[in-house]
Amino acid sequence: MTIDGQTVDAASESMPIDVGQPVRVVRVEGHCVVVRPIAEDELSAAAGDPLQRSYDDPFEVPPA
Repeated sequence: MTIDGQTVDAASESMPIDVGQPVRVVRVEGHCVVVRPIAEDELSAAAGDPLQRSYDDPFEVPPA
């Protein structure tokens, strides 16, 4: 797959992914990128202003 113009090795998280199907990077393991397909509803929601999108922060500590 190509990310920012660079070709990288990628593996699907669980199922085969069609060529050209949009994916989300879920983690990086050494030189391999693990991806999962993006659902249609996620893709349309992400089409707006990238600064307005919400992202899950894996390091965020929930409030006590």
